[in-house]
Amino acid sequence: MRSANSFLVVSNARATPETIAPSGQSTIEIELANVGDAFIRYATVGLQLVALPTGATAPIELPFTPVGQGVTRTITNLAPGQNGTVKFPVVADANAKSMAYKLPIVINYID
Repeated sequence: MRSANSFLVVSNARATPETIAPSGQSTIEIELANVGDAFIRYATVGLQLVALPTGATAPIELPFTPVGQGVTRTITNLAPGQNGTVKFPVVADANAKSMAYKLPIVINYID
């Protein structure tokens, strides 16, 4: 008898538009894939707008503000082999520096 394994991965992540000016809006899309053989329930994806850069002694707030529903999304069910997508509309703060930013995410789920 084979045991079921759960394995949820980020299969794609993109921002539309990719580049935004200060005070501009973008939508961050994260696609999750259930590549295991177990059914996944309640996958929550959280966008982390506070980060602790390497070598930093204190966390910094990233210059983005969520629009609408906050920074957590839920996919209620993902069968094996199935994909699901969550979207986060964000606005760049007016004082955002022109540079590339890494936006950490946290994923939790029940199998």
